[in-house]
Amino acid sequence: MNLTTESDVENMCLQLLKDCGYRIIYGPDIACDGETPQRKDYKEVILLDHLRDAIDKLNPNIPKDAWEHGYEIISGLDIAPDGTNPERKAYYDALHV
Repeated sequence: MNLTTESDVENMCLQLLKDCGYRIIYGPDIACDGETPQRKDYKEVILLDHLRDAIDKLNPNIPKDAWEHGYEIISGLDIAPDGTNPERKAYYDALHV
């Protein structure tokens, strides 16, 4: 009997993401104390530079005020892992407009 491990699932997911065109970056490398930090501390979940790039890429002709509004909504979230934070619903509502 073949057992699937957590590592197997992670590797399958990473391969799927690569196949979709995503670049895989080792987490400790981009940590606040890593070789190429992309966040100021471990509490910063959203990588703000990536968020800016994604908004620009997905919405190249969006008005500046709409761009800023979307950025503020997403970057200002403090989403609890258990999903109890009411801002989480606002985030999903904003995504589905």
